[in-house]
Amino acid sequence: MKLLRRLLKLSLLMSHVLIGLLLSWLLFSPRWSLSTGWSSAIVRGWSRQLCHIVGLQIRCYGDVATTPTLFVANHISWLDIFALLATFPVIFVSKQEVAKWPILGRLARQVGTLFIQRGQFQAATATANEMIQALSNHRSVLFFPEGTSTEGMSVKRFHARLFQAAIQTGVPVQPIALRYPQGNSLNQIIPYVGDDIFIQHVWRVLGEEIFTVELWFGSPIPTYHRERRELAHYARQQILTLLQQ
Repeated sequence: MKLLRRLLKLSLLMSHVLIGLLLSWLLFSPRWSLSTGWSSAIVRGWSRQLCHIVGLQIRCYGDVATTPTLFVANHISWLDIFALLATFPVIFVSKQEVAKWPILGRLARQVGTLFIQRGQFQAATATANEMIQALSNHRSVLFFPEGTSTEGMSVKRFHARLFQAAIQTGVPVQPIALRYPQGNSLNQIIPYVGDDIFIQHVWRVLGEEIFTVELWFGSPIPTYHRERRELAHYARQQILTLLQQ
């Protein structure tokens, strides 16, 4: 039964991803110049359908900022990205390795994801400048300040450098706590951590019938007269508090 479920979901997922590649090539080409509203709606609709195919149900708590905002979240799985994209319009900052993922990496590049090479100061500075440009153009941006994924039971130290983009543009920082519950505990299949191989992890996820992600939206943090380490600390503390609920 689980094998049949996996094969059915895999065929639907591959078809959906190929449709996404075609749409991104046709509609996100410079010659089309889609408005921000249209492009965001297309990405959101496509992401919702992907979540539906894999069996991911999204539950949201709290209010999402509607003005340009720097969103930060704890990171558990590649599914985080699509759950968030399905919920509100945002530009992602992702690790450079994602750009090399089969098919999904190409799709991420096509829709405007910003990539950062971890551990390189100049690369972080260049990414921060791209974030500043996006925020200045009234787009919201999201990144995972832990710099890696976890099993969801803890939140690692937040790297503060990219918080500078919010300070320079004056936009607030809104923390988001992500959680994949299963009964009274956490789902152990969903975390994509350590030496996990992407294709193998996708295969395991497709064996799940229905599972849930909770998105807890914290209070926006004003950036006026704040330092980036201070912002990182307050954002992490909010996420820890939300997860403890």
